[in-house]
Amino acid sequence: MPVTIRPARTEDTNAICRVHRASIFGLSGNHYNEEQLEDWVVSLDPDQLHAAIAEADGIAYVAEENGRIVGFSVLCDCVVRAVYVDPSAARRGVGSSLLKAVEAAAADLGIRTLYVYASLNSRCFYENNGYTAIKVADYPLSKSRSMVCIEMKKDLQN
Repeated sequence: MPVTIRPARTEDTNAICRVHRASIFGLSGNHYNEEQLEDWVVSLDPDQLHAAIAEADGIAYVAEENGRIVGFSVLCDCVVRAVYVDPSAARRGVGSSLLKAVEAAAADLGIRTLYVYASLNSRCFYENNGYTAIKVADYPLSKSRSMVCIEMKKDLQN
């Protein structure tokens, strides 16, 4: 059955958190240590996510396959905050479809340039989707821990 991309709903919160965790532990390779991975997982607060979806604070999409959420993407202002795919759906175009959904929403809002803080394991994904690296950056995970990422950008065609 094909994957369907649709706007996220508040009842998707638990499934989004499940995908977030599975993606981080299943697809991050050896770029980050165990403590960073744990901090990365808990950086997505389910209550804040639920409230953000309910209040439409940002734009969020999910990828659904056979009634099961297998990925999600989030856009806040001009920043792609998230594109995560369950390992079972990886490398099948699901992430690219989710990214295209938030890019289209951004273009509809008149946003001309998008930014992303890409994890080291996702850099190639974003490059393959037209993003260029700006600089290496530290992304804060907790008060005491951060992770190296790549700040990237893409100019949208309006």
